Amino acid sequence: LTRAVYLAVKSLRWSLHTHRESRRHDGRHQQLLKVPVRASLPTLDECSSTMLLDCTRGRVHVAHDFWSGWVALSHPFSQSDEIHVYTDGSHDQATSASSWSAVVGDRWFDENFSLLPSDEQELARQPAHVGGSTRFGSAVDITVGIYPVELQAIARALAMFPLNTHLHIHSDSQASIKSILTFVRSHDERDQLRSAGRPLLQLIRHLWYRRQEAGGRVTLSHVSAHTDNDDAHSVGNRLADFEANRARARPSHPSPLNVRPLPIEQCEPYMYIKSLDSGMVIINDIRSSALQLIKSRVYHKWKSKSSGQEQFACD
Repeated sequence: LTRAVYLAVKSLRWSLHTHRESRRHDGRHQQLLKVPVRASLPTLDECSSTMLLDCTRGRVHVAHDFWSGWVALSHPFSQSDEIHVYTDGSHDQATSASSWSAVVGDRWFDENFSLLPSDEQELARQPAHVGGSTRFGSAVDITVGIYPVELQAIARALAMFPLNTHLHIHSDSQASIKSILTFVRSHDERDQLRSAGRPLLQLIRHLWYRRQEAGGRVTLSHVSAHTDNDDAHSVGNRLADFEANRARARPSHPSPLNVRPLPIEQCEPYMYIKSLDSGMVIINDIRSSALQLIKSRVYHKWKSKSSGQEQFACD
């Protein structure tokens, strides 16, 4: 263990942090997975914003950046009613910019999805087409790549709605859906620790179980991406893709404007590891992340040689 810590701190330039116990009850300084469920809509001291949505079956509040889950005192939905949410992520390899998005299948969506353009480029040119839709999205700088933002979008959908409602989340990321279902059903802590996107999967599982305990449920469905189909789920995915690209291109204009970065380090139950070079939390398997970093450094060191040997370096 001592040797592993030395390697992490000295060679990999990682910092190791353990969670300190806190007696606060507002969730801002507590380890996130230990914050109790709130029995009513969070206040603005506890979340970044709230909004009342008009769904076809009735109205429902959402709360952003309240991660422990909350229960609505009352809502108009029956046991058979589902709230449909379409999530997506966007990543540009050239700039490493990423973003998440979530679109709600509310009353406006139900009444207008069949009228929206099937051409994604047309949506980008004429955003007024979707002016009445309920779309959330923000650029992300705490992770790199498409997979983590796909997971974050799903986590945010789970967190914003009351736990005692039934959510049907549609994603075009088969990898995310498969990972979530595997993680939720797994009881092997070793496999969980080695999972890619571990803190995000732990947050999703936490919210998943709390929703079940509160009488709600979650359904995850895959929807094909970038189609010109005109069914509701394809249109929902199209809007989510539009919003994710829009949020990535306009990092200073998230929706809602005061949405906060996800406190990813608080999604680890015991400790978290952060890179001193990038400032990011290590969210994948520690062993593979360390090996990948060591290989990268050896490769660049070999590549920088001027003895002629650098031409034999291969990535």
